[in-house]
Amino acid sequence: MEHAAAWLGEPRFTDGLLDSPVLNLPSHAREGWIEMVTTWHLYDWVSVGEQETVAEHWLSTPSPKLREVEDLVRRAAAHPLSFYQVVVKEPGRGMVLVDLLTGDEHYVFDRKLSVSLPERSITLGRLLPLQGLTILDAVGPRAFPPERAAGVHREVTELIGPEPWSHATLRSASTDMLDLYVRMTNEDDARALRPRL
Repeated sequence: MEHAAAWLGEPRFTDGLLDSPVLNLPSHAREGWIEMVTTWHLYDWVSVGEQETVAEHWLSTPSPKLREVEDLVRRAAAHPLSFYQVVVKEPGRGMVLVDLLTGDEHYVFDRKLSVSLPERSITLGRLLPLQGLTILDAVGPRAFPPERAAGVHREVTELIGPEPWSHATLRSASTDMLDLYVRMTNEDDARALRPRL
């Protein structure tokens, strides 16, 4: 964050938060989104007039860096936000997630989410392979039922074109993925507020 403020200036970096699709949520519904906003702001958002994300600029700037931190940032920056479905859970240990957009399966170590995310549920996240393990750099605060998978696929096709989708294509569409996730959240909230007859 310090690098971003020094590079772009504090007001410009802070204004970047105003570009976040999360602001399309009602203010009372934004709790729990800080992790997703932070990952998007560092790894996906490109300031007006710039060509790089904050992470890409930090990586390309000659300065002393801890090798481990540089490796972590490089790995996170290489992975797109994508929609994942829980395939199998080992509560208290981890879970198998399938990327709904690429078909890739990953065993993800996360003690808390392996308990709280329902099996077959869908969420948005960014995977981070780290020293032979895969963890979640960030995960959206809302899980959707498996019936939403076809809709996600259809929406992504409309946004970025037909399959196959490479990691590079998905990386360039991360803001669209976050925007879709926010729209899905708003739709669910609106549906929950409708009176039932």
